[in-house]
Amino acid sequence: LSSPYILIKKDLTIINTKLNVNGSDKFKLQLGGDLTLSNSASFTSGFSNLAELYLFGSALQTITLNGINLSLNSLTIANSTGISLSNTGGSSNISLSNGSANVLKMSGGNIETNGNTITLGSGTTEPGTLSYTSGFITGTGSFSRWFNKSNLPTSYNYAFPMGSGNNNRGISILFSNSSITSGG
Repeated sequence: LSSPYILIKKDLTIINTKLNVNGSDKFKLQLGGDLTLSNSASFTSGFSNLAELYLFGSALQTITLNGINLSLNSLTIANSTGISLSNTGGSSNISLSNGSANVLKMSGGNIETNGNTITLGSGTTEPGTLSYTSGFITGTGSFSRWFNKSNLPTSYNYAFPMGSGNNNRGISILFSNSSITSGG
């Protein structure tokens, strides 16, 4: 891939392919439809360190990973209808823990986890960032995240933007620096 922005307005299916990135520029994979990976698709660390997956569809978008764990630099949900993580082929993990950004941007729509896991950050030195406007993380999967041990906020709204349908079940956390011994 050589362009910093790739726009696909429909579905993207990756079969028996290894995605690689030449160079060091971050890029945005903008997708208006579903994303499906065959169980033999793979990604190089260059792809994982530089890729932002930007989902902007107008209907529910489904991500089917077929048991593959996907590491990205960042994930943006800009679909007011939401996205669904399919557990077809087995549950998968989406880790936003590669590169320097490690960002989950929720600007509209819910994320249905369906037995899959989303992890934000990779440790106390790279905790990741949640940029939250609207939407909830719903379903039977999980969302985990890291916090930096130092410079913790004394209050943080929507540290875990959980919900059910349109029902807000978000969790806000109040930190006390003196009681924190780790960030995870």
